[in-house]
Amino acid sequence: MNREFITEFCRELDFPAEAEKALLKAADAVLANQNASDVLHSELARYQNDETRDLGRGFKAVQAAAEPLPVETGTVELLYYILAAEHLKELYAKAGYSDEMYLDAMADLRCKLFECYNVKGFWGSFVNNWYDWFFSLDRFALGRLQYERCTMPPCISPDGKICFKGNEKAINIHIPSRGPLDPEDVLDSFNKAAAFYADEFPGDYVLLRCHSWLLFPGHEVMLPKSSRIRQFSEMFTHVYTDIDKTKHDMWRIFGSADIDDPATLPRDSGLRRAYADWLADGKPVGSAMGIRYVKKP
Repeated sequence: MNREFITEFCRELDFPAEAEKALLKAADAVLANQNASDVLHSELARYQNDETRDLGRGFKAVQAAAEPLPVETGTVELLYYILAAEHLKELYAKAGYSDEMYLDAMADLRCKLFECYNVKGFWGSFVNNWYDWFFSLDRFALGRLQYERCTMPPCISPDGKICFKGNEKAINIHIPSRGPLDPEDVLDSFNKAAAFYADEFPGDYVLLRCHSWLLFPGHEVMLPKSSRIRQFSEMFTHVYTDIDKTKHDMWRIFGSADIDDPATLPRDSGLRRAYADWLADGKPVGSAMGIRYVKKP
């Protein structure tokens, strides 16, 4: 196990010292357990020699081997992906992708590290196979946002002006939790995506698709016009809205899935206050899908 790479990765991605310590402790726990060590090294070796680059195939085996260890299983899970990043860096170089692209992609592990600490109380991961498409070179971070190939579902916009029959090629957007959505950074990322995927689309434009709670139409009521979330949402033409009866995404706002009593929710930011009031009024929450055509360079 390359402990040097673990330390280098943590410092290059600006992990807290406490998180680095937890990951190195997890590495020691794996090495001290023959089964866990064999499984981890076997799955990493398979990833390095597998032309499909299917890192997720070994996730459950690593997860099961980590469960008896005296450390958080989720810390070992994140360790697995960090160790695999050494080979991913080689794949990026071989494909001609820049170091900046590699680091932007791996910054997602840092985002999930903090999400895990805020929600679960330990340094690690609780999102299971989310990372796999990064490691198979199917999802890319291009500046502020992340992208992957997808197709459109059959849908008609509320005004009837936009219609998709289904299966039209598009590029899906993910928004990592890397701080404010500065409009200039977002537009820069859109342009990078248009350049990166240009050859895959006929004509002069690349079709981007975003399906996220950030596009929820209720933001037009609950948030001020100056809100970065509203500004981001307004960059898209909305095609449909989903109401989420389970309120699944609320942990992203409040750092906890326990939102049964709006009176107890934290109100230490404008977004949290707006959502706490919204929920207290019994109003629904959800997400929406929007599209944006971006001109090729």
